[in-house]
Amino acid sequence: MSSNQGLWADFGAVEELTEQAAETISGGAEVFSIYNATDASISYNLDGYSLRLEAGQELVYTTQGDGIITFDKDTRSGFQAKSYNLDSGVSYAFLPNNLTAGNPYDLDLGYIA
Repeated sequence: MSSNQGLWADFGAVEELTEQAAETISGGAEVFSIYNATDASISYNLDGYSLRLEAGQELVYTTQGDGIITFDKDTRSGFQAKSYNLDSGVSYAFLPNNLTAGNPYDLDLGYIA
């Protein structure tokens, strides 16, 4: 790596430029993956489309939308919406929310890479 590249990397510019290049190449599309790390299937909405992810399943998505995901954060009763704006190039996982001990229906979405 040249000294200029090292300097850019120190400022985090290389990662940002790589992300911008990926968006330009893909025509502005966002690409990310979602993994279901729970023991149950999960229904969710991604940019207006209703989808389902089975336990242990991972899917890669390419969307021209905003990458907005909405899901039921506690599937025991009624719909309690939780939403995130997903970032391109990131892997996410549906995980049990550890803040509520003993409640397998309490979900969250976290970064895995």
